[in-house]
Amino acid sequence: VESDDARIRARIAQRMGMFKRAEAIEALLQTLKDRNGAVRYETLMALGELEAKLSNEQKTALREQARSMVADDHGGARQEAQVRVESFVNGWLNEANTLALNAQLAEADSLFHHALAYFSQSKHAAYQLGRFYFDNGQPEKGRDVLRRNGMLLDVPRLSQTPKIDGRLSDAVWEQAARADSTYKFFWGENFAATRSEVQSSFRVGYTAEALFIGFVGYDDHPDSLVTKVTEIDNTQDGDLRSSGV
Repeated sequence: VESDDARIRARIAQRMGMFKRAEAIEALLQTLKDRNGAVRYETLMALGELEAKLSNEQKTALREQARSMVADDHGGARQEAQVRVESFVNGWLNEANTLALNAQLAEADSLFHHALAYFSQSKHAAYQLGRFYFDNGQPEKGRDVLRRNGMLLDVPRLSQTPKIDGRLSDAVWEQAARADSTYKFFWGENFAATRSEVQSSFRVGYTAEALFIGFVGYDDHPDSLVTKVTEIDNTQDGDLRSSGV
């Protein structure tokens, strides 16, 4: 896709995908290396539209190019690259699950590991491998996989009930397990977990009577938030109080 103007290159790539021009596939694969992030993004999107027309060799080239772009400095290109790679990984995971259902456990184990090794950032692959071990009599091994990949939180027992006042400044909350989330998940066809621009965090702990979860959500414009305060007592599941802060 040739032009000195990046906006024109991006528009050309977009139109090639929109009109599903198979003759442009090779040029688009080369354009994935364009110096402009917006062009790389539109090119990935176009190749996604043309995926059914790609040869096996072209699919392999797209897969490797997408994997090299999962840390792209352009947010859109980075996200789309991760979606692309996760779609490839999910194919292996589906095959591994089929092997497991057919009691071909060694083959399934090997394919699960292959998928996670191919894209070590895949939360979906890590979860599927952990679940595989849980379902096949190796729960400790499953927990280890989830813990190594940041998907398992060890929750402590609290010394007493924390203060429920819409804040997490009470000393008891400091005893709780803390997790900071910087990911947003796209559950559906691609299972991608890409980094979020806004962070959130939560605390979890329990006593003999209850499980306590405290959540902090960050917003660049808190003055625009609309809040409500409600109090619901004597519910079927016990005493529930919630407040918006």
